Amino acid sequence: MIRQRLLLPLGVLATIFTVGTIGFKVIEGWTWMDSLWMAAITLTTTGFGELHTLTTGGRLFTIGLMLLGMSGIVYGISVVTGFIVEGELQRLLRRRKMKSMIGKMRNHTIVCGAGRTGLHVMGELVKTKSPFAIIEGDTKLVEALRAEGHAVVQGDATREEPLEEAGIRTAGRLVSCLTDDKDNLFVVLTARQINPALHIVARYNEDHSAEKLRKAGANAVVSPTAIGGLRMASEALRPAVVSFLDVMLRSSTATLRVEQAVVHEGSRLANKALKDSHIHEETGLLVLAVKGREGAYAFNPSPGTKLSPGQALIVMGEIEGVKKLKLLSGELIPT
Repeated sequence: MIRQRLLLPLGVLATIFTVGTIGFKVIEGWTWMDSLWMAAITLTTTGFGELHTLTTGGRLFTIGLMLLGMSGIVYGISVVTGFIVEGELQRLLRRRKMKSMIGKMRNHTIVCGAGRTGLHVMGELVKTKSPFAIIEGDTKLVEALRAEGHAVVQGDATREEPLEEAGIRTAGRLVSCLTDDKDNLFVVLTARQINPALHIVARYNEDHSAEKLRKAGANAVVSPTAIGGLRMASEALRPAVVSFLDVMLRSSTATLRVEQAVVHEGSRLANKALKDSHIHEETGLLVLAVKGREGAYAFNPSPGTKLSPGQALIVMGEIEGVKKLKLLSGELIPT
């Protein structure tokens, strides 16, 4: 489409130039070189003067050629200018749309880096219908992600401006997937200063970087190499378990997930016994564990387990059921 729009005015000018050359050849009987030269200086308004004395017919043809040539040039300039302006306008509209999308987000996830690791993170967020914004520096990748409808901020995630544009002050989580450990460290430091309550997960490659990231403010650190090694060992030792997890995490159609929901003060679950919460009846979820405020887990909790504000329920089930549970727990506000 773009090539056609740009080739059309060039084709018009080439056609006028060809008509002019042939016209001087036929009307005046000049050589092809003289005809070509006359057509060139006429269309470009160079004004070197006539090579030979023009006949009346030749002069009338030259007048028509000049008018036609100027019209073709004006048309070409208008098409090219319109193409540039339209492109800038489209980019401006996309940027405004993106800002509007991010401005409406609350408790969303910010993904820093849309490389191989970042794409997997985004894939899971899409499957679980979790809102997210992306910060990426590569122009081509940014345009491709925006074309898919994602909210993308182009810039350096280690700087405050892109983080602010991605809505870090209203975000709930940040995942730093940059390839360099130092860059991830800067992202964690900057993000933690802006939003102290943010839950930050950072990638690392070198083992000595893990503790530095934690000290900088990361809540959790992940090594793709270590995860890959554990996955390979699990495939060898417990293939049925890995197959089950694959159904949850890698299937393009399955929506089964292990999720969490935090109990909030004043919610329908607060200060109730597990048996009186009717979680399974209302959501279809299976409660696997309850995490207390101190971080201790109660696995396979008994029906009499009391659900206090601040506790996190670890559940397994369909994504829609998880949403219902978060509404019950007060983590999500009904819209």
